[in-house]
This record gives sequence, structure tokens and C-alpha cells, in this order.
Amino acid sequence: MSDWKKYIEYLIETARKNGAYLASSLYKPYQKVWLRDHSMISYLLMEMGYNITDEINWITELLAKEHKRVKKVLGIARNTPEFYDEGNHPAARYSPSMERYEEDWLERQYDGIALSVLLMIEYHLRSGVLLEGFVKDYLEYLYYVHGTPCASLWEMHDDHIHAYTVGLIAYTLKRASLVYKEFREKADYVREFFISRFVVNNEIKAMMKVKRYGVCSSVLLLLSRFDIFKGNSSLKDHVYNMVTRKLSPDGIGLYRYIIEETGEKDTYFGGNLWYITTYWKGNYLINRRKISSVEDILSWHFEFPLGEQIPDTRYVLDKNMYYHWIEKSKKENNGIPGPARPLSWSIAERAYLEYKIQNS
Repeated sequence: MSDWKKYIEYLIETARKNGAYLASSLYKPYQKVWLRDHSMISYLLMEMGYNITDEINWITELLAKEHKRVKKVLGIARNTPEFYDEGNHPAARYSPSMERYEEDWLERQYDGIALSVLLMIEYHLRSGVLLEGFVKDYLEYLYYVHGTPCASLWEMHDDHIHAYTVGLIAYTLKRASLVYKEFREKADYVREFFISRFVVNNEIKAMMKVKRYGVCSSVLLLLSRFDIFKGNSSLKDHVYNMVTRKLSPDGIGLYRYIIEETGEKDTYFGGNLWYITTYWKGNYLINRRKISSVEDILSWHFEFPLGEQIPDTRYVLDKNMYYHWIEKSKKENNGIPGPARPLSWSIAERAYLEYKIQNS
């Protein structure tokens, strides 16, 4: 048995509850199901040939339960206080039994919803299993909200519009148009919105409010797994080079983001290099058939089970905030300091990279 299968077995045995994946099976603040994490893990499992019936059943039931909120939002005028009320939207996180949380976290996070709908679309395209009727309403919802602010992939800056979120919505609508032809024009519209707002001089700006700001590793997913630039390898290479130049201090690992225009840097556990962002880089390199570079990534600071950040404080952006978060984590995590370990989607991404190497 190759290592990647062992990682998946570990993931299924420790992190899956009621068919859904906890962000972490041990790190107390993350013993919750992010739609984003669950859907990404399930998507990768499907890509690797696993039966994800239980995972699909969980997300289908959850989206059915939250359908009434989506219908309500479609009837609310955008850019009104009611529209931005998080309680009116599906949340970012749930318990395995599908309960919402009442905590001080940003929950209006459209990329998790887009990933959930995309997972159902892709599962249908591969298996032929019929889609639920409410899927169309979720697609209309994604189109309706795509140009409005929400929390980023990292649950931050909910007063900005984020490049990855808009790009993922464009990709989801495009894939959905293979089933529902009426979404083809809407997919093209959102893609053009993305290009006009975020692509600047062969770079992708991470987010915008009035101006466009920053660089974020999440845009790497739009160059490979959720590719909305097919046929434009030059642009993709430029964006890849920009991200790695600005976010990789050691030539391999990547920070989450840096907003040079405002001087803002990641401060979560001081801001360090992340496994998940670095594996997204590997996903792009696999597509470009740069196998030796991916093998370098796979040998980089590897420890199992994988966590969030590498266990090396040389690359921390803010040491004061690193120690602040260590102490905060101890209080929240039964005296055990973070960052989170294990982190479920880091493990899934690691398995996928090894799977791709084995089958390349």
C-alpha cells in the first residue's frame, strides 16, 4: 500500500463523523465541519477513486436544510443590512449533526458554498446520480452574491470582494452549465467580472474594496484545480511566479497572503509557511509536469499527521503574535499549543499530490 492510501485511511478513521469531515480531529477549536474543508476533501477523494456516497449524502442533506435561507437571500436587495446579516445565509461551519454555531467567527463565506455545489455537480457528472432540484437555487444564489463582499477563504476581510471566491463561483457556474445550459452566460459574466476586477498586469490581486490589494496563495487553485484560464498558460505562469516570488521566503513553502499596499501581513500564529498553500503550489507544478519540484515539496518539513504551519519559527512574520496565539491556543485546546495538528485538508492534499505523482 502506498503512503497516500495510508493518509486517506487515517483521515477517514479519525476525522469523518456522520459522513462529514472535521477540520481537525484533535485540535479543539477546529472540531467542526467547514463546508470548504469537507467539500475539498471529498472532491480529492473522488478524484482518487474513492466512494464518496456518505460525503455526498451529508452535504446534500445540509444544503437541503439551508435551502430556505438561499431562497430568502434571493429576495433581499443587495447591499442592504438585511442582505449582510449572516443569519440569512448558509454558514461556513456546522457540527457533524448539521447544527450552526453561535461563536464570534465570520460565517458569510461564499467559497464554501460554491465548493459544496461544485462537489455535487462533479459527482453527478461522474456518477450520473440525479441532482436535487434545489441545486439550481444555489447556483442562482452564487450568481446573485458573486460581486458582493464576504469573508475570504481564511475567514477574513468580510468587507472586501475576494479573487478566489469570485473565480471559484465562475468555475462552479461553468461546470454547472454542462447540466443546466441556462447558466452558461452567467458563468461567462462572472468570469469577465473576475478578469476585469482582479487581473492587473499579469498579476491577480487578492481582494478589492475600492482599490485592489495584495497577493494570496489561494489564487493558485484558479490556475490548476479550478482553472478559469484554460489556454492562457502565459498568464498562469506569470501569476504563479508572482505568488511564489512574494510569498515564498525559502523557495518552497508559501505564506497565506501579504497585502503589500497596506503593509498588512498574516498574524495567525505569527504568520508562517503553511502545508496547504505549499501543496496547492505542488498541484500547479504537477499540471505543468515539473515532477522534481513536486518531489522537493513532498520532502519539505514533512511530519505526520500534518498540521497547519511548518514547525520552524525562522519564517514567522510577527514573533509577538506567534506567542500571543500560542497562549490563546493553550486556553482553547486543553493546554496544548497550536497551530492545529492534525489538519484534515492538509492530509488530503498531501495524499492527492502523492497520488498524482504515482499516476503521472
